[in-house]
Amino acid sequence: MSKITATFVFPCIQKGYIKDALVSLYKQTPIEFRVVVLDQTRNGFYSDPELWHDISPMIDLYLRSRRNYGFSKGMNEQIIHGLEWGSDYVVACNDDVVFLDNRWFSGVLEQFKRYPEMMAVNPASPIEPGWGYGIGVPGHECPPWGVVIDGDIYPKDLDGTPITFEVATAPGGYDKLLNHRQGHIEGFAGWCVVFPREVLEKVGLYDERFMVGGGEDYDYVQRIYLAGGRASATLGSFVWHWWGKSKDIVSTSKEPMESLRAPFQHTDNLYEYSPRGANSPIYPPRDEHLFGNKRIRKSNGIFIDDPR
Repeated sequence: MSKITATFVFPCIQKGYIKDALVSLYKQTPIEFRVVVLDQTRNGFYSDPELWHDISPMIDLYLRSRRNYGFSKGMNEQIIHGLEWGSDYVVACNDDVVFLDNRWFSGVLEQFKRYPEMMAVNPASPIEPGWGYGIGVPGHECPPWGVVIDGDIYPKDLDGTPITFEVATAPGGYDKLLNHRQGHIEGFAGWCVVFPREVLEKVGLYDERFMVGGGEDYDYVQRIYLAGGRASATLGSFVWHWWGKSKDIVSTSKEPMESLRAPFQHTDNLYEYSPRGANSPIYPPRDEHLFGNKRIRKSNGIFIDDPR
């Protein structure tokens, strides 16, 4: 049997994006990989015969839950299979993504090679949510490299026009993205995180008290720095992310199963100032804070949620 380079895991609470994610994954990922999908929709993907016909051949392990596990537990229940299968990497992936070019994975590997201390790498998204830059708040402006469209920031092409999805997927579009900005962003918002297997074994899985996309990635980034590593989003690799398409429907649609768990987003409640702690992009050095803002987790363990 061939060695598995990566296992891709997708926790899903709606059916609108998984087909595009899987089709583009198979088209643009020239490695040996496996796919796990956790279907947390109320009626199941198989209730749509056309969709099921299209996606089922691309799924190696299809899982169903009794409730909406949320992002963290949904990821964990799939990650463990990638680890057991001996995958070199496990990719914790949102479903609202499109893989743009067959160089995306090699770009991530190059980041690991360039910085051996990197424990997790997320590709960059061409668009970034405007709230991260204060778009709409007085006194905050769009960075010079971008163009604001519907509150999101798109990269600005040489002629001043935005590099839209249509431009990015056209011939030469990926090269425009690679040439637009270089380097990396320390830390990440995790929506396509590539983990080497040994990192998941050392640092552990996601903390399952975090529910739908809110703080679990910040917590994991801090845990990486506490373990002596680093994390980043590399501008040497791009995957399109539609940002928040799952969170948008949690309170407005009956498609997702009920979560049965209260949301938790209070990362700060898990940490305390300590000289034995670490700084990270989540808790950067601050002279005005105790111990220069170094923080340690109050407990080394993480919460594991009962499946019921």
